[in-house]
Amino acid sequence: VDAAANSGGGDWFDPWVNFNAGLISGIDEVIEVKLNLPNTFGFAIIFYTAFVKLLTFPLNQSSLRSNAMMQLLQPKIQQINSKYKNDEETKNRMMLRLFDDCGVNPLGGCLPALVQFPIFIGLYRAINRLAENNEHFKEPFLWIPSLA
Repeated sequence: VDAAANSGGGDWFDPWVNFNAGLISGIDEVIEVKLNLPNTFGFAIIFYTAFVKLLTFPLNQSSLRSNAMMQLLQPKIQQINSKYKNDEETKNRMMLRLFDDCGVNPLGGCLPALVQFPIFIGLYRAINRLAENNEHFKEPFLWIPSLA
């Protein structure tokens, strides 16, 4: 997949990857200049990743809440499955009624996760791109001799 993405003039994901890479490099420059510290690229990556995770927290919380509600409903779902195992239509109707009564969307945990995928794939690819093209990745970080 990476070979296919790197073989042409790029892909539709490149602007997002470049944006992330630019922000990480910018954070590194600010930390180095303002705090006058060497070898701060690892901190820039950690800071930006934590910032992105903080921004996606509401999506993650929504997904976790939906999954928790589905777990609470599991005994009732199993009851419906066993009671109406031979009548698929009634079983589906009863499940929908249960979800409606409890205010639960059975796919509610999926959408927030799907929204987060491109965000974190872009972050991952930005870090990979920086590892290939940025000299700061060869710097030591804490006890690690090189980030590359």
